[in-house]
Amino acid sequence: MKLVGILNGFFWSWGIAVPMIALGIFYTVFLRIPWARMFKQMMRSVKSEKVGDGASGWGTLCTIVGGQVGTGNVVGVATAVASGGPGALFWMWVIALLGMSTMIGESVLAQAYKEKDGDSYRGGTAYYMENGLHLKKLAWITALVLAIGVGFILPAVHIVACTDAVRNIISVPVWVIGFVLAGAVTIVHLGGFKRIANFASGVVPVMCVLYIAAAVIIIIMNIAKIPEVFVMIFSCAFKPSAIAGGAAGYSIKTAFRYGMARGLFSNEAGEGTVSHLSAASSVRHPVTQGFLGAVGVMVDTLLVSTASGLVILLSGVDYVNMSGAALVQAAFSSQFGGAAEWFIAAAMLLFAFTTLITATFIGHANFKYICYNKKAFWVFFAVQMIFTMMSCYLPMGAAFEVLDLIIAVLCFFNLIAMVGLWKDVKNCFHDYEMQLKAGNTDPIFDWNAFRKSKGIKPLE
Repeated sequence: MKLVGILNGFFWSWGIAVPMIALGIFYTVFLRIPWARMFKQMMRSVKSEKVGDGASGWGTLCTIVGGQVGTGNVVGVATAVASGGPGALFWMWVIALLGMSTMIGESVLAQAYKEKDGDSYRGGTAYYMENGLHLKKLAWITALVLAIGVGFILPAVHIVACTDAVRNIISVPVWVIGFVLAGAVTIVHLGGFKRIANFASGVVPVMCVLYIAAAVIIIIMNIAKIPEVFVMIFSCAFKPSAIAGGAAGYSIKTAFRYGMARGLFSNEAGEGTVSHLSAASSVRHPVTQGFLGAVGVMVDTLLVSTASGLVILLSGVDYVNMSGAALVQAAFSSQFGGAAEWFIAAAMLLFAFTTLITATFIGHANFKYICYNKKAFWVFFAVQMIFTMMSCYLPMGAAFEVLDLIIAVLCFFNLIAMVGLWKDVKNCFHDYEMQLKAGNTDPIFDWNAFRKSKGIKPLE
């Protein structure tokens, strides 16, 4: 684990953090701040009609948000504040704003290079690496890292966080939590991506609204402290000795490192993971899916993660000596009483479950890229579920460190693809905007014409 820590220190101080910020700035500038300039179209994309097979845009958005809004928005934010100080929140906001542009780019590429998979679609990082960049070896390596990292390690982090939250309030055997979650994930996945999307569209909106509503109540109860908290956040982001930062030994480097790492862990912008969900959608145009991806980042980090961070700082709990689920439960309990611990535990269960579903799907999509064999796939799925049950015994710190390293590797691979395929994103935007100017408020894309120009087989 020491080597993993050293590598993470390198990657998240400048090794991958700086290139990812540069990528976000590149897409933001050359797409001319798409999420601000075309905010109306971005909001309208939520109601865009679907075309052909696959899941609707709304169902896919809920699945994306369900995957993004997970324990990272609770435990991840708590860990960021505990490890990097209040200034970590500022860097989470920065990576979210830049990440909205990055997410638009990778979602557009996922749609442009998707492939038919029965009555649905499959695609993602490896697919646009092979079909767009023609780098099959890199695509295969990326798919392997995604199949293992997202299919196994990412769920482990969420299960550990969920286990801690539940066991903070009730004595229940650890294996029971793992068994229940694995069983529930299996039931949902047997129905394919459409069932996943239908489940997410029913659960995710309620889950997010309830959590944000509880946080807003706490913010209103402590409204007088808001200016002080924002001064603390901005000061600690740039001044090592600011307010509580100096006393806790925080620095600009730690605020930046944990804000970046936890921000990316939470909203996944630039990792290439969400691209697999984006590819399964049946939207009318790739840019429409790009906007849906940006909405996901906005909800995840600018709303839910910010709500968690503000509750922790407003509550006055000891974030220096506490972390993880216990810190969030203590923050909510200080305002609502003991019942808040049950509320957070229930929220963590739902957050963990929806993230488990999407992480499992991403693992499946990449395994199918490596080996499209039904028997082998079911063996992979069985091993995945066994690991899911066992992972609740892992230590939280070790799980997060390993995941940080995997995310850094994925970001590096996806960065290569997004820079190399930048012109495809630009051309898709040009097509979208030309149709808007012609009076078409819900543009439609000619996938087969695009694929013919790239020398790849048309969608069936």
